[in-house]
Amino acid sequence: MTGSPVTHQNVSQGYKKHLENYLEWLERLGYAAATIYRHSKYLGYFFNWLSANETQQLHQVKDHHIAQYQNYLETRTQQRKPAGLSAAIIYAYMHVLKSFDK
Repeated sequence: MTGSPVTHQNVSQGYKKHLENYLEWLERLGYAAATIYRHSKYLGYFFNWLSANETQQLHQVKDHHIAQYQNYLETRTQQRKPAGLSAAIIYAYMHVLKSFDK
């Protein structure tokens, strides 16, 4: 992937190929490098959350997983501040999932 960010090294093997394929698709569509990076970051977080919650394959992901992830985002604190994530950031995370689902 020329010009694209490196995918998360800590994304499990079960999800790494899906992430790479998605990022290549975004690149083919002409998305900006910053957008591809953001999608990589947000989707990588989701895949890591799935792995931490013992969901290792995409075919195992159901609607309740998406709802649980959104709830996790709504209750999680920021990494650099004690505050929670803003509604705009949560929307951005969920928008990336919707885009990936296309």
